[in-house]
Amino acid sequence: MPVFRGSRYENSKFTGILGEDGKVRRYLHTRDSLTLQDVPNPVVVRQYQRGEVLDSIAFEFSGKSRLWWAIADVSGILFPLDIEPLTELSVPFQFLVDQPELS
Repeated sequence: MPVFRGSRYENSKFTGILGEDGKVRRYLHTRDSLTLQDVPNPVVVRQYQRGEVLDSIAFEFSGKSRLWWAIADVSGILFPLDIEPLTELSVPFQFLVDQPELS
């Protein structure tokens, strides 16, 4: 399973597991979530509004919708499709802006 550049799993470790059929399958290890201590300031706090999605919020702040996962991590959100309206989101603005463009 390839992991694309910019994915939240980009730096995760893989382990090869040899199956009985002789094929090696790659197992993706879990990763640690980003925390507020992991990201540079500024971090913008804003309220989530009904109907929004994290990728559009990431795009609003940085032009990079693929980084929605950073907002989820820093805000402690495990399931981004089940956010209650008026939930406070921590948007790691500088982290989002500092991520390289995909080529």
